[in-house]
Amino acid sequence: MKNPLHTTLLRGALLAATLTGAASAQGTATFCDPGQPNSTGSAAVLAGTFAGSALHLEATSGPNNQFGYVVVSGSTSAGIPISQGLLCLGSPIGRYNAAAGATKNSLGRFEGGVFVNLSGTSTSGTGFDVPADLPGPINGTITPGQTWNFQLWYRDVGANSNFTNGLAATYPSGAVSFADVYAAFEQIDPTVGLSCIDCHAVGGFGGLNMANQTTAYNNLVGVTANCGSGNTRVVSGDSAASLLYTKLAGTQTCGSSMPFGAIWSGDLALVFDWIEGGAQP
Repeated sequence: MKNPLHTTLLRGALLAATLTGAASAQGTATFCDPGQPNSTGSAAVLAGTFAGSALHLEATSGPNNQFGYVVVSGSTSAGIPISQGLLCLGSPIGRYNAAAGATKNSLGRFEGGVFVNLSGTSTSGTGFDVPADLPGPINGTITPGQTWNFQLWYRDVGANSNFTNGLAATYPSGAVSFADVYAAFEQIDPTVGLSCIDCHAVGGFGGLNMANQTTAYNNLVGVTANCGSGNTRVVSGDSAASLLYTKLAGTQTCGSSMPFGAIWSGDLALVFDWIEGGAQP
């Protein structure tokens, strides 16, 4: 049986890798990484994944039975020593704790190295589902295209405390239609002198027919690929699990990258945003 937490973290790692060349797209990147070691001898790790425009955070490798909560800022700092850790956020800093309100309370506890949510603010039971409303003293609402920076503060044995690494999360800039994506696929790639449609029309490579916009959409979203086992061409909201995206980005787990073993020269960020935004028609 697959471990859901392992799957979440693996997706986060792959997501970060596929963001190369797509810096304008939504995604996450670490800073102040790794954090300072805690009483386990390791540094606690904060990771994040997007499902559409919703951000979910997970923390691991913390000391058993120790409490913590997420903090947020619009800026970062070089690292201010506090107890055993480094606070790498700039002012003002918001705290997702009980004082912030029920939906903005991320309070949890490390159990077996995994941060278990104790506030009912995680659909998975671990980590934290970040709401759109920001805690004080920042207040306001997260809007598309913004980048917000997160850390997890947590207690350690004795009177000590610590922080995870920092995580910068850039929210999607808005919905992308498949019409825009298909138009990008129709452009000639100078690397091979062909467009995606030239190779993927009726009877196209890999059994993928993208002869027109409607046919292409119907043959991509939610469709099992003729490559490897259990691969889906496009998984709505999950670019890292979408073979189309990973082949264009050169991070595929089966077959070769596209086109023809090269890296696609088109707008990779556009494809990323379309998939992560729900792969709308």
